[in-house]
Formats: sequence, structure tokens, C-alpha cells
Amino acid sequence: MGNLPPWQEFQTHKISPYDRRRACEILDINERTARRWRRQLQAGDGFED
Repeated sequence: MGNLPPWQEFQTHKISPYDRRRACEILDINERTARRWRRQLQAGDGFED
């Protein structure tokens, strides 16, 4: 997946809901985590620590 943090890897792929489920399996995250990441990415914050 490269050396980006998982949430940035997640962002780099414009993926369909089916592929998102697959990505959740690959990244070992659940849909709630994915939604949280997406909200934080849309807000443009949360990962600047």
C-alpha cells in the first residue's frame, strides 16, 4: 500500500461501496472507522498531530 498512513491510502482511492468494504477488510477497519476517517478528511483536520 505504500508508506502513507492508512487513512491517506484510503483517501487516494476513489472507491465504490463494494471496494470500500474490501478495503476495510484489507486495512482491518470497520465501516464506522472508515466513515470517521472520511469525515475527518472532509473536514481537513484530525491528522496534523
